[in-house]
Formats: sequence, structure tokens, C-alpha cells
Amino acid sequence: MQTPRDRSALASPRGLLERRAAVAPRRVRLPTDERRTLLLELGIRLFSTHSYEDISVDDVAVAAGMSKGLLYHYFKGKREFYVETIRAASLR
Repeated sequence: MQTPRDRSALASPRGLLERRAAVAPRRVRLPTDERRTLLLELGIRLFSTHSYEDISVDDVAVAAGMSKGLLYHYFKGKREFYVETIRAASLR
């Protein structure tokens, strides 16, 4: 059973942040070139098993473990991501 002190820690913003930190994996900041390479490798895997129409930007962001906004930092949109993925696959 929780004591009043335990309940207040969980109700406070700091307690909430501490619980989230214990559960959520820590995000790692990668160099731009390395992140882009990882995204293109992910694109090759996704587009080799699914059609262009079946994959959304949200799907790519979730699979990459990043926000959709960060994906737009690397690529202007889904079409550019697809074109760059095909280019990377052709250079293998």
C-alpha cells in the first residue's frame, strides 16, 4: 500500500518525469549523416516489403523511433524519402 508521501511523489510533475524516465528508453542523438544512413536502410527494408502507397510518413517515423517532424528535417516528404531510398539501394 502506498503511503501519502508515495502518492504525492507520483502526483507531482517531478514524480511523473521520474517514472517516465524509468520506463522510456533514452533517446540518442546521432550525427546527421549516420541518422540519414539509418533512415535510408530502414526505407530499403520497408519499400522492399510494402508498396509506396501502403507506407505513410507516420509509419516511417514510428519504425525509426523518431517524430514525424524530425523525419521532415532529413527529407522534404515521403516522395523525397522514397527517391533517396531507391538511389541508396541502387548504389549498394
